[in-house]
Amino acid sequence: MSSPHGGGAGTHPAPHATPVFSTGFLGVLILLFPSPVTSQAGPCPRAALARLAELAGRWSVEWSYLLEGQLRTVDKAAATIDLAAGGCAVSERLEGELRGRPLAIHTLIAAPSDTTLQRVYIDSEHGTLLEFAGTITGDTIRFVWLRDLGTRRQVVRHEYTAITRASFATETCMSPNGGTDWIVVQRARYRRRPQ
Repeated sequence: MSSPHGGGAGTHPAPHATPVFSTGFLGVLILLFPSPVTSQAGPCPRAALARLAELAGRWSVEWSYLLEGQLRTVDKAAATIDLAAGGCAVSERLEGELRGRPLAIHTLIAAPSDTTLQRVYIDSEHGTLLEFAGTITGDTIRFVWLRDLGTRRQVVRHEYTAITRASFATETCMSPNGGTDWIVVQRARYRRRPQ
């Protein structure tokens, strides 16, 4: 009797047969080498993101931005804040016009743990992604970005303050010398638009 694969009497496997791994073996591989998805610190949204998640909505903004050594008013400033990734992140689009040119900032904030935050930032003036580490101290949510330039450190600090359901404020400062001196780069006051 010959096998349907052409081997004689079932003693030789067919040339095109492939080995079959058991599901138990695959389970061991997954446990030994977890993916980023399976190694996360638990489901979200996380507590650290809760105050920022409450800011979802549309906002009128009084915004000033550093240009030519002075904080200048950004006209027609407005922001939209949304929950993203199933509530695991907060996304903000802040847009306006500075001296007749569009000015835009986009941020994405997530909470890698119950006590820390991450913020990714890009603006239309520079076009470079910056990643900030965030903490919550009292009523202030602070994000810090650092760049080591060898002989000095550049620091950018972005803070959310006075947070209520109807309004909040932000301020971004830059230090060219590791935090000794600070320059205000932008300030914004947000007021929730009626729905």
